[in-house]
Amino acid sequence: MQGFLSVRHAIVALCFCLPVPLARSQSTPTPASDLQLELMASPEFFPEEGAWHYGPESVKRAEIGHAFLCIQVKVNLGLKEDCFGFYPKKRGRIGPVPAGDPSGIRVLEGIEPGEEIAFEATGRWCWGRGSTECPDADGTPGRPGPGELPVALPGQYFGKLIGRIGNDLFPIGSKAVITAKSKGDLYLLMNHIVGHYGNNTGAITVKVTRAALTIAGPSGVVKHEFEANPTRLSRVTESVTLSITPEQRRQIYQIINQWNDKYYRLLDSNCIDFMHDVLVQIGFHPPNRSNYVRPVSYVKAVRELGDRIR
Repeated sequence: MQGFLSVRHAIVALCFCLPVPLARSQSTPTPASDLQLELMASPEFFPEEGAWHYGPESVKRAEIGHAFLCIQVKVNLGLKEDCFGFYPKKRGRIGPVPAGDPSGIRVLEGIEPGEEIAFEATGRWCWGRGSTECPDADGTPGRPGPGELPVALPGQYFGKLIGRIGNDLFPIGSKAVITAKSKGDLYLLMNHIVGHYGNNTGAITVKVTRAALTIAGPSGVVKHEFEANPTRLSRVTESVTLSITPEQRRQIYQIINQWNDKYYRLLDSNCIDFMHDVLVQIGFHPPNRSNYVRPVSYVKAVRELGDRIR
C-alpha cells in the first residue's frame, strides 16, 4: 500500500517549471500600474524532439504538470517579461554518433558526479577501409597494435564507443551502465588514433538514459526557453494575472534568489511551492497547498479567488 501511495503522490504532484528569461526589466522606475505578475500552468510537458530525442518512451507518455511565473512590464512597444521556475533536464536521448568526429557529439548536459547513465548502441561504423575495420560499438579485437598509438582512450579497441564527461574518458561499448565521476556535459565518440579521425566513416545509433530525473532552476536561469520553443505558450491551459507594485516586484526577486534546484523535492518543494511562496511574500493569500494538488488546479484556484486573495 505504501508503494501505491508513493506512486500516486508522484503522478499527482509531479510538476516542473520552465526557467525562461524573455527580457530584463527596465532600469528606470516603473509605475505600479505597468507591473504584473502572471502565473501559468500546463497539464502536460512533452519535450521537443530533434535528431536526438528524448526517451525512454515511458517518459514521453507520462502526464507531467508544470507551472511557472512571469513578471511583466508594460513598455511603449509592448510587454517585457522575466519568467522563472523549474524545468527537467534531458533524461534520455537516442540518435547517431558519427565515427569521424574527434571531439564527440554532445548528448546530455549538466551531468553530476554519482549519476548513473545507461547506454545501448546498435549498428556499425568504420575506422578503416577493410571489412574487418567496420565493427559494432564494441570495437575491433586485437587493434590497435603497438605502432598504432596513441588512441583517445588507451587500453580500448579501435572502433569502441567511448564517452567523456569533463576530463574523464571511459569505455562504453554496445551496452553499459556507468556512474559519472566528473561534472559536465556528456560527449560520445569512437575510440581511434588521435589526429586520424578524418578517414573514419559511418555512424552508430546510441540510446542514452539517465537513471534519475534531474531538475534545474529557478536560480539557475540560463536559457531563453520560450524564444527557443515558442510552442510552450500554446500549451498553457490556466493562468492568472495580478497587478503588483515595484516593492512587490523586489520581494519576488528576493524569493527567486533564495530558491535553488538543489532543494527541489517532488512532493513538498516543487514549482507549486515556489509559486505559493511568491504569493505569500507579496501579501496575497493563496489557496491551501497540498501534495495532491496539480499545477493547473492550483493556478485555477488562485484565479477563482479573485479579489479575496489580497
